[in-house]
Amino acid sequence: MTFRAIIALLLVMGLVGCTVGPAWHPPATPKEKGYLAGKMAQGTIGTNGQTGAAQVFEYGMTLRRNWYRLFGYHALNRLIEAALASNPARAAAQERLAAAREVVIETRGSRYPSIGLGAGISRNRASGVIFGIQSPAFVNTFSLYQGQLTAEYNLDVFGELTRRLEQARALAAVAKAHLMNTDATIVNNIISSALAEAAARTTLRSVRSIVIDERKILRVRSEQLHYGTASQSDVLRARIRLDDALALAPALRQQITVARHRLAILIGKEPSRFVGPRLTLSAFLLPARLPVSMPAQLVRQRPDIVLAENLVHAAQAEVGIATAQLLPQVQLTAGYGRVGLHPGDLTNPAAAIFNVGAELMAPLFEGGTLRARKRQAYDQYRASLADYQDVVLRAFGQVANSLRALQQDAMVLSARERQRWNAKKVLKLVESRERQGTADAISLYSARIAAQRSEISYTRARLTRLIDTATLIRALGGGWWHHKSIAVKAASSSKGPVNPS
Repeated sequence: MTFRAIIALLLVMGLVGCTVGPAWHPPATPKEKGYLAGKMAQGTIGTNGQTGAAQVFEYGMTLRRNWYRLFGYHALNRLIEAALASNPARAAAQERLAAAREVVIETRGSRYPSIGLGAGISRNRASGVIFGIQSPAFVNTFSLYQGQLTAEYNLDVFGELTRRLEQARALAAVAKAHLMNTDATIVNNIISSALAEAAARTTLRSVRSIVIDERKILRVRSEQLHYGTASQSDVLRARIRLDDALALAPALRQQITVARHRLAILIGKEPSRFVGPRLTLSAFLLPARLPVSMPAQLVRQRPDIVLAENLVHAAQAEVGIATAQLLPQVQLTAGYGRVGLHPGDLTNPAAAIFNVGAELMAPLFEGGTLRARKRQAYDQYRASLADYQDVVLRAFGQVANSLRALQQDAMVLSARERQRWNAKKVLKLVESRERQGTADAISLYSARIAAQRSEISYTRARLTRLIDTATLIRALGGGWWHHKSIAVKAASSSKGPVNPS
């Protein structure tokens, strides 16, 4: 076989070469129609007030990226938008996505021929002895001028470079999903921190009222002890209740401080420089209609599931890479140039030099390392597939828990609202009796304290319902798959099912 025939054969092999290793198909779409056992929950009961309305679960609907506007609080919206613009963790995720995109471009370039240009001049001295020349007149010092164009091309007969490109695209999709997950986490953390601050402020007002009335009770008991109408134990019990109320305020102030510091960090500021709005719980609206993605939608929308799926894809591509490394590799090389003793010689066709070659490299003995690498790649692939299944199950569990929690929250809030209404009703009755002279001051102060304690319980129930609403939306992915500014090319490029057997 002539040299030209060999080169032609190698080129044909490169064009019709196969891609070894398992081919990629996304994991099967879940068949489940809901998240809870039995009939799908349609919504929650409703009560009075901004955070007491009934909520309807709209199955099959999808969320928008700015879903947080459902709470209807402009101050909250501004905090979230500031965090998405300047949060350091998000900036890092954006840079990692940009780096992953460059890896895709770099890997794609390795599939094309590499062409280089070289030129040089050198001063040389040669001995005439090697040519059989003994004459001292032999000119053995000269300058050599040369220029050359070179080309190399890996045929990728068994698809190693194709698999590397597939893996790079999958890892770019991982970086994109990580950015989406970071966005969803930032929004959820802003909301939970803002709610924590607002609820602590509301509760602190009630605690201050309780402290005032407990002080009044202690003063009355002390006066009664002086006149012999109360015992020392009555005074001590009043002191205990006052100290208990006083102990609540520092903890609440600390909650406010921690929440504001967390907000500062989330928007990329030092806590000492953060001047944010004074958040109030009454400003939060309860979203009345909640879009709930179905399981088949969730696995394509929730960032951590998309991330896990693309890690499976990257691991599958690694199996193909490890398989290709067991097989021969073919490289073509070519070069053309000119060489001469003077610069003008480079224009002389007689000074032309060239080379054309093909190199075949195949592993014969590697001590079992290549086969071990392939087995390891299969093990990592199976592990990533198990991780994916675990992430999906956990996601379904989180959605199911959130749906059930919202139903329970509505019932708790309803009970706390009745308790609050009854406590206010009792207070009005005691106030009326006190004006008529049939109730003493301690009864009035105690009714006020009971009303404030019911207010605290009601505030806690409102807080829980709002947080669980945000938690459900976070469990559904937060709508970040609509974020076009961070889109990258789809990770899948190969065909056929994944079957490592």
